[in-house]
Amino acid sequence: MKRFSQQFHTAAKRVTMTKAESRDLRERLTAYMEYHPLPEAMRTPQAKVATGALASEPFWVVRFNTMRTRALASVATLVVLIIVPFAAEQTVPGDVLYPVKVRFNEEIRSSLALTPYQQVEWETKRVERRLAEARLLATEGKLTEAVEAEVAAAVKSHTDAAQAGLAELRESDSEEAAIAELTFASALEVESEVLESETARHEAAGASTTATLAATIADARAAVASPAATEVSFERLLAQVEDETTHAAELLLSLREDISMQERADIDRRLADIDRKIALALESREIETVESVEVVTSTSTDETATTTVETIVAPVVDEATAKQYLREALQATQKLIRFMTDIDVKANVSVEELVPVTPTDDERKDTLELQLLQIERQTGAIASQEALSEKTVFGLAQVDELVEKVERALVVKEYATAESAAADALALLADMARVSAEVPATPSESATSTEAVVEEAEDPESPTEPEPPATSTNAVAEPDQPEEPAEPEV
Repeated sequence: MKRFSQQFHTAAKRVTMTKAESRDLRERLTAYMEYHPLPEAMRTPQAKVATGALASEPFWVVRFNTMRTRALASVATLVVLIIVPFAAEQTVPGDVLYPVKVRFNEEIRSSLALTPYQQVEWETKRVERRLAEARLLATEGKLTEAVEAEVAAAVKSHTDAAQAGLAELRESDSEEAAIAELTFASALEVESEVLESETARHEAAGASTTATLAATIADARAAVASPAATEVSFERLLAQVEDETTHAAELLLSLREDISMQERADIDRRLADIDRKIALALESREIETVESVEVVTSTSTDETATTTVETIVAPVVDEATAKQYLREALQATQKLIRFMTDIDVKANVSVEELVPVTPTDDERKDTLELQLLQIERQTGAIASQEALSEKTVFGLAQVDELVEKVERALVVKEYATAESAAADALALLADMARVSAEVPATPSESATSTEAVVEEAEDPESPTEPEPPATSTNAVAEPDQPEEPAEPEV
């Protein structure tokens, strides 16, 4: 039996499987293990190998927590890309994060301005940002000459960039360039008004002023073309005005709960003025468009026949007046939007200074009638003086002519002519009143013989003898005395 067992083991050692049989068996075992895993209780815990550092190890093994590393990297990215730029937006020149604001934040936004029109808009916005920073420093008394010079250089750089963008835009789209130039001019005008108001206030208080910045803005305004010189079609102007007025109306609607009733009334009045200007532009446009075509007939006669030629002459449509109304409406709307959206502008200038009220025809007529009453009162006060010089008499005659001019202009509703004449009359009356106040009336020092005679008659107790009648031409002639008869000659 023992021999058989040895023979069996010897024979078993000689039995081997082919490679295909080994692979098939391994796959079967693996599949069985996957579907029949060993229970947790029967598993043997794996022994941890000690990884103590050996003196002979050439390097250190450092283990990192991948999840924690990713979290820290995310937080660092959030701080660098979001929190720091956001905090830099509130900085002014001299702060630590101010370079991040002008060299990182604003440059990224500049790269996002893809079209020349967007570039001009962004450079205009950068001018407004630099001036707002300077005003804040001036209010706090921190605007030194060096900082003001730095801000002025930045403003000039931005205005030059805007001008370059306008020049580039003119080559591709002249009408779009004209609209952008109007917007740029409106922004510079608003900044000029704010700086002038703030400079005057700071000079009165003895604080640091922004005179250098005001001069820089004045130079930039001088470099911008006049709004009347911008070439743009009526339709393009009208479309832009409609967009701006719609935006202004929506903005006012959203701010009605945050502003006072007086401010709402003031803004409503300006929007009504803008609507009237648009209506005037459309009316001027319609009047010019519906004019009939003129037919000019010319007759020429020669020795043989008479020839009659009819030439159709199309009316010359002058859109200058209509465009001017739209330009004024566009700039007034843009200024009004800036007043409603910029707290700094609102704090430094009033809406009347920024967008003056445009009186209606009825208001202009009422004002002219009040001025006529004022002219009448002042004329009566000057004419009631005892002694009038030749200049005063001549001035009163001129005032009468101007009053007649005002009345004639009111009849035909030429309010501009009437306002000019009324202003001239009031200025002339003011000059005459000032001259009358500066030259007091002096009493006459030489009495006439008539006064002397009256005084003698009223004072019978006077001890002096009556003087003989004066031989002056001003003396009062005495009654004729009867002449004595002449004695006959002997």
